[in-house]
Amino acid sequence: MAYFHQNLKYHEDTKEKRNITKADIEFLKELQKERNTQDNCGTADVRTWVIKERKDYVTAEGHGDYYVLFDTESCDTLDLEDIYKILCVLELETDYYTGDIVINGLKFEDNVITFRYLGDEVSIREDNDNTDGIVIKGIDTDELISFFEEHGYDIRITNMAVGWKYEYCFLTQKAAENYLCKYGYNHSEDAHTYCICTYRDPEIARLMEIIETVDWDKI
Repeated sequence: MAYFHQNLKYHEDTKEKRNITKADIEFLKELQKERNTQDNCGTADVRTWVIKERKDYVTAEGHGDYYVLFDTESCDTLDLEDIYKILCVLELETDYYTGDIVINGLKFEDNVITFRYLGDEVSIREDNDNTDGIVIKGIDTDELISFFEEHGYDIRITNMAVGWKYEYCFLTQKAAENYLCKYGYNHSEDAHTYCICTYRDPEIARLMEIIETVDWDKI
């Protein structure tokens, strides 16, 4: 169910009005040309552009696209360097019941951690498609986390789902790209321009119809 504001009030229009200028007309003509000649990106009218970027979120087990390891002590996710440091501390630790060495042959090369866990070959690498995500092969992740916990580390498996957010609104693709070139440092590396259809907004639809079809030379 949508939420509607109950206490919004109109106020007097105090904006000072002026006559349209030649510079205004030139701006509208250039905007008209840009909107009428730019790529439609396979999107129906009325087109506007936004900045689209990743906004992943925590989800329940069985519903995630990937997972991260979260250290409750530092309140941060673990990257490969963090995991490697923990493994270095625990290398050559022995199993309480059997006396067997649990972790040995530890290496960290080419951005991949490899080691033997109770004789089985294990590798840990980054999930290239997902920030902070990791991929563990050769051992069940729960088993490795349990081994960490036995030695005083409080690390949780956090399931993540891929999500996207949309910000701002631009009348042209060029304006959206110019914004991203100038302020891209405020966004993630996944940020990009994205064309959307806003035909359900009659005010935007009417405004764009005026911009795109009026003969501004006759104003």
